[in-house]
Amino acid sequence: METNRDIDLLIEKQWSEGLSPEAEDVLREWVSANEEHRKYYERRILLYRWMGIQQRIPIFEKERKKAYGRFLRSIKGENMPFFFVHKIFSRKLVACAAMVVVFLGGGLAVWQQQDKAAEEQVVQGGAREIKVPKGMKERIILADGTKVWLNSGSCLTLSPGFGQADRELQLEGEGMFEVAKDKHKPFIIRSGDIRVRVTGTVFNFKSYPEERFAKVTLVRGSLDVSSVTGCVPHTVTLKPCEQVVLDRNRDVMEKKVVETAPDVAWTCVGQRDEGISEDTAETEMTEHAGGAEALFFDEMSMEQIVQELERVFHVNIVVKKPGILQEKYYGDFRNRKDIFAILDVMLRGEQVSYQIKGDTVFIGE
Repeated sequence: METNRDIDLLIEKQWSEGLSPEAEDVLREWVSANEEHRKYYERRILLYRWMGIQQRIPIFEKERKKAYGRFLRSIKGENMPFFFVHKIFSRKLVACAAMVVVFLGGGLAVWQQQDKAAEEQVVQGGAREIKVPKGMKERIILADGTKVWLNSGSCLTLSPGFGQADRELQLEGEGMFEVAKDKHKPFIIRSGDIRVRVTGTVFNFKSYPEERFAKVTLVRGSLDVSSVTGCVPHTVTLKPCEQVVLDRNRDVMEKKVVETAPDVAWTCVGQRDEGISEDTAETEMTEHAGGAEALFFDEMSMEQIVQELERVFHVNIVVKKPGILQEKYYGDFRNRKDIFAILDVMLRGEQVSYQIKGDTVFIGE
């Protein structure tokens, strides 16, 4: 079994339907033979994954061609390093995913997310503040029926008259909102220099105060995003599959067409209705959504990824090789509670080591 055609057939069958134990042994032996074989295997899997995504997710043709060209450049090493795929979408491919880990030797130690319950606090004036500690997530239902997914390290503050006099709140961090329709009471979210106004829609809002960029991604419906910096406020109206990004350093808002899946992957939306009652009259804290972790990095800088990992795993990360901070990466980690495995894959292409000391990760020591 030496020709690329034979190997291609094995990889394709492994991806689509699984292999017999004998065929798995043949493929494993071929991949383990040398570094060139391993890289070829990774690229074929990335290609099959891309093809699978295109069958499942409708996006504009112009954007599809642009993304596909970027993908091809990345696997040829012309553009950016890339992470390997750790989790494959179809359930019948679990065996294939496990085999990939065996091939590539992912980290075995487990540094799991903390399973601490978020607290609901009542602040002065009757407003309600919901804080989510680093290392966990929360799913809640507000008094008006709006469903909210709050990401790690986020805080949501409701106005004293929320659900009765108005539907206004403050967000610090990241949340995905499925807003209950109410034409008479618009749903208004403020976060620093940004205001989002809707009547009923589904969107993701990411605005951590320590990060340079804030962004709003629309999944369904329509909404208005306003920047309140400068002398004249600037308002942008979004349609589904559009995103607006605010660069706080330059005070510039940019609207673009996007594929929304990467921005909502953290919510594990496919399981969003578990444990949530439609009849909830008051804000209700439900079980946190840490059971099915999803991290998706689409041309994110190492600096941005470090911030994300610090929040998700509640650790401190110190990068002692500043030259890699602005490198761009692609990575898809689903059902990953193991920061070691993520770091192993993330840093392999850079040939950079890391050390763990207490709750701090030192990269580049």
